[in-house]
Amino acid sequence: MDWHNRLAERRKKFENVPNDQLPKLTKPSSVSFVSDLPNHLQNISGTAPEKMQTRLRAMAADARVRLAIVERLPADELTACADCTDTELRGYLRALKYGATMDSGQCPPDYVEPATCAGCGPVWLWPGAPDRVLACPWCFRRKAGKPVPRPPRG
Repeated sequence: MDWHNRLAERRKKFENVPNDQLPKLTKPSSVSFVSDLPNHLQNISGTAPEKMQTRLRAMAADARVRLAIVERLPADELTACADCTDTELRGYLRALKYGATMDSGQCPPDYVEPATCAGCGPVWLWPGAPDRVLACPWCFRRKAGKPVPRPPRG
């Protein structure tokens, strides 16, 4: 039984419990990789991440993403990408590229709209973004002490 089915079973146990009562929790069953061996061992083996990294490297050239970004990805992230479509992987690569650009204190090329973030103040965002936001993609970078490019005040 995979984790989706296990989660669905647990959810059914709690659906009929009144809101003012706490459900009695059962002891979680232990998980053994031996029981999942036929279906899942290939996902955690060394070859799955290597194949995904090769696939992402090929896509990175087309997306103009530096290979160093792909090569720094840990094995668990590469394994998590195994079921992704090419479209999803291109979006993932674009997010990694934007993240690296933003971490270096630069704006991604399409962040051209000035906006005001409740946490960061004036920031650059993408076209169509609201003029005022409660949080933005720069927030955790600002909190980490990284530089945040600012639009001119007008």
